[in-house]
Amino acid sequence: MVLIANEMIVVRDAINRRDAKANDQIGRIIHSHGMNNQDRIHQIVVLQAEITGKFFGTLQAIEEFERQKTAMWRLIDLGLKEDDGMELLLWNRMENIE
Repeated sequence: MVLIANEMIVVRDAINRRDAKANDQIGRIIHSHGMNNQDRIHQIVVLQAEITGKFFGTLQAIEEFERQKTAMWRLIDLGLKEDDGMELLLWNRMENIE
């Protein structure tokens, strides 16, 4: 689970970088004098689709994290796994993600 939390942090940082790059590209497209409006719209829609795809990938990672966290707590509740301080570590990781 810690690996998943770390992966989510990496994914979040990558998405932030991609978002900044996409915003920069959209700005260049809008101010481009070599494109007509139809070309601009097409380029912006393509960039927005890429951002949306990355967003859904992040949501899937979060859902997987939540599933695994729930499964771990079930094991702890059933006495099949000891609570070894994992809760504090996980919540610290999640605070970094948000």
